[in-house]
Amino acid sequence: MVKLFKNLLKTYSILLFIAIVAGIFVSAFKLKANIALYIAATLFILIMLGISKLIKNNISLIIVSLFALLVMLYIIFTIKNVQISDFELFYNAGLDIKYGRRDYLAFDKFFFWPFQVGYSSYIALLLNIWENEMIIKLSNVFWAMFASFSIYGLTLETTKNFKMANLAFVIHLFFPARLVMLPVITNQFLASALIYFALYLWLKLDTNNFLNILLIAFILALANAARSIAIVSLGAICLFGLLNAIKLKSYNQEISKILKLCLCYVIIFTCISSSFAWTGLSPRGLKNDALLWKFATGTNYEYNGAYNPALYQKIYGDEGMTEEEREYLTKQAIKDNLSQTDKMLVLPYKKIESHFLGVQPTEYTFNNIKNNTINLFGKNYNTSQLIANYVLFERIFFFIILIFTMITLVSFNKCITDKMWIFIIVFAEYTFIHLIIEMQSRYMFFLFGFMAVFAAVFIINLESTLKTKLKRMQ
Repeated sequence: MVKLFKNLLKTYSILLFIAIVAGIFVSAFKLKANIALYIAATLFILIMLGISKLIKNNISLIIVSLFALLVMLYIIFTIKNVQISDFELFYNAGLDIKYGRRDYLAFDKFFFWPFQVGYSSYIALLLNIWENEMIIKLSNVFWAMFASFSIYGLTLETTKNFKMANLAFVIHLFFPARLVMLPVITNQFLASALIYFALYLWLKLDTNNFLNILLIAFILALANAARSIAIVSLGAICLFGLLNAIKLKSYNQEISKILKLCLCYVIIFTCISSSFAWTGLSPRGLKNDALLWKFATGTNYEYNGAYNPALYQKIYGDEGMTEEEREYLTKQAIKDNLSQTDKMLVLPYKKIESHFLGVQPTEYTFNNIKNNTINLFGKNYNTSQLIANYVLFERIFFFIILIFTMITLVSFNKCITDKMWIFIIVFAEYTFIHLIIEMQSRYMFFLFGFMAVFAAVFIINLESTLKTKLKRMQ
């Protein structure tokens, strides 16, 4: 059974690897980046490797962390962006909650998807301390650092290799697409950090202790209240536990731990959701009242499985429409999409090329630039050209890290330890689900941590192999 499951994951990883490599070649051709940017991205990764080698003890780890912290603080204090789209709604809803208003409930975002109120309530808590966007950006920095330390802990716990842990830590700290999102009021930093930490605790702590299970369930419930992706990690933990149960033949013990975790999670999240309903913050709690919408957009060929404004207007534009009518239209849209068999066979690749490999959004960060030029090191540069070059650099860096990730995934037993299977399951679950439901390039944010781990495993193993071959040649 374990062998069958691992073979299924291996088959899926190989197919995903082929599609991603093909997509990267197509995307790289479309980028039309000059060779200097390819060299710069490669050098950046080598610099990361060099920095990771400087980490010899806790003091050097702290020094690197402080340097990263300064970089992050520089970004949020230097970039004066304007919150737009969903991020503006989050902030305004946070203000409403702070002042006891319920105006935000009139917006579709909170009426049909009440779980969004969870993160806005977190924003309200921060605004009670200091009514300024900067406190939310500072919290992004905190959670970004926290997430990287969790990735360090996860890598060390799963590989028992300090070199890999140090490199994964550095890659995640300085992941360009993550740094650029720091000035944006997004729930990604909070949710991802909590999920990484919960996974670390599950692998590190004695899960025979009920209090430890309760703590992990509580953290996952909080993460899901911030962004509804924690359920993916909960599912991964359950599958990982089942694999251990079959492998160790300790069915009662392992299944008991899984059931306790799931039960605690459901009870805690239900209590959190109910508290939102009781207080009136979200009369419907933190549930998703339009679950099928994600499938309707995710199976839409014309929009590559992304947000479809015309379909949204058709289903949610008429305030007089009943929930039953909306559900019927959504199901009909899904049925119509799936009936186009030829397009459905191509859609997964289109989603990989457009969203998995798509440009990480910069319009949320660089949307308030007032000067056409910027002075760097005594020389003036065109701002638009700098941003365009950053986008190309970020894509090349991302492609390299993703290729390293996929090579590690398809290598399986050569690089993967038993505990690392939980990463593979999370990665496979998350990518597979988004091949079915709505996908946007910014949804890749959650996977950056796992990509950092897999890339570090590949680089350190490659370095070790090259050193061994060089010694044999001497």
